[in-house]
Amino acid sequence: MKKLILCLILAFWVVQQPVKTSAESITMNFEYIDTEKDILIHVIWEKEQPDLLFIAPDGTQYNPELEQEGAMTVIGADEMFYLIYKAPKGQWKITYDKKSNETIQIGVEDYNTNFFISSFTIGQMDGSMLPVVFQAEHSTYDVQYQYVISAVIEKLGEEKELARGRAYANQESSIMLNLEKLASYSDYMLQLYVVYNDNGTDIFDMIYSEPFSYTNPATPQAVTDYTVLMKPDEYLVDIRWDNYPRNAQSVMIALFQNNETEPVFYDEYHPDDKSVSLSYYPGVETLKIDFSVKTNDLYSEPLVKTIELTASASIEFEDILAMNKNMLEMRYHHFSKQKAILTVNENQTELYLDGSGGMGIGLQDDWNHVNVTYTDSNNISWIVSKEIFVDRIPPVLSLFEDYNGILTKDSEFMIVGSVGDCSSLVINGQEVQFDVDGSFSHTVALHDGENRFDCVASDAVGNETLYTAVITKVSGSDKAASDKQNTVKGIRGYLPLIIGSALGFLALLYALIFWRKRKPN
Repeated sequence: MKKLILCLILAFWVVQQPVKTSAESITMNFEYIDTEKDILIHVIWEKEQPDLLFIAPDGTQYNPELEQEGAMTVIGADEMFYLIYKAPKGQWKITYDKKSNETIQIGVEDYNTNFFISSFTIGQMDGSMLPVVFQAEHSTYDVQYQYVISAVIEKLGEEKELARGRAYANQESSIMLNLEKLASYSDYMLQLYVVYNDNGTDIFDMIYSEPFSYTNPATPQAVTDYTVLMKPDEYLVDIRWDNYPRNAQSVMIALFQNNETEPVFYDEYHPDDKSVSLSYYPGVETLKIDFSVKTNDLYSEPLVKTIELTASASIEFEDILAMNKNMLEMRYHHFSKQKAILTVNENQTELYLDGSGGMGIGLQDDWNHVNVTYTDSNNISWIVSKEIFVDRIPPVLSLFEDYNGILTKDSEFMIVGSVGDCSSLVINGQEVQFDVDGSFSHTVALHDGENRFDCVASDAVGNETLYTAVITKVSGSDKAASDKQNTVKGIRGYLPLIIGSALGFLALLYALIFWRKRKPN
């Protein structure tokens, strides 16, 4: 069976995709077919094309938006014709989502297959002129039909109409196509669509020619150059054009991945846009960019640039967002006497990269913007960037008192304090939880004699604050010594006050004596 694509007469765009299912989707009985036959389904909508799926009695699914053996589709502005050949007998079902339409109209009728295209051939091209011969047959009479011939590059792509007219069935028709409005391309196809109206029903057929190549002698020359900037760490490619013909109508850019024949992206841009940034998939090995400029409704020869992502030299930084050192490691691979520019914040340094190796990059405290740029031998520019935060300030660790040197007869002791800018607190190897405000308390067990404890507060990047103290547990027989030491410690605590008071008293006494000596008789 012949296969149709969408948008035959009116040259509309259609995206190939499966019917969406959602909360709006409804499945119901559609039509009972009393015998196997060809049927034509006519759908009319108000705002947008609904999602439709027709289900045969044997479970076979027919999707009007997919190219499918045994069916073909024609879509207009607000209606669709869907032809199913040899529709099986039995109860058919439909699953539909009417989308934003208030209502959709769906009708079905028998289809007359007595009208079909029996031949379609292309002759020898002469310059921009291409002869074609075709014939449509009707089993009953020599009906007059309308034909439309278009150039296409893919079956679900855009169409460029070349000719339309009328012809009679069962008679061979020959016409000459003028291709001068087509851009040069190596894999065109001609699309022949024929249709006539039979008592209000459009009877149609569709066929494609064999592929052919065409070089338009009037094709504008390719642009002299454009710049490509690769951003591999972001999976982006920036394309910029500064020079273009004054009479340029648009710029066409197509992006291909891994030597595929169909682009993953293509679009037109106004020449004054000057640049565009396109994304590509991780894991892609090869990118190809086709860049053309349209003048006088013709696209120039594409200027092609190919980027080998896996075979190219590469640069990588440490995979870290923040650290507590001011040196960032950079690794480079497979360079050959390559000049590059290293930028750290606003400071630039010229590098000379050869082979593979590594180097350290000096950073400042706080945020650092680091990038390396270079242009390879294929005139492709590269930029590898890194944003990294340097934090060398240790967290705050405050204890309720100075625990070092304390004597106690207790078997355990509570350490109380607080932390700030801290992600981890460890006392003698044990993780200690702290409250939202940073406060904490932790009880340590004591044995007779000296007990050392280390309190370590750490932040997320590894900065640490350490406090060490020794608490001595005394036995009962050492109570007097403990009391004596505590007394001595108490006296020592008041010693500065005692000395200060004595010095003050002596100063006052000296002043009084001096005053009395100066007093006149």
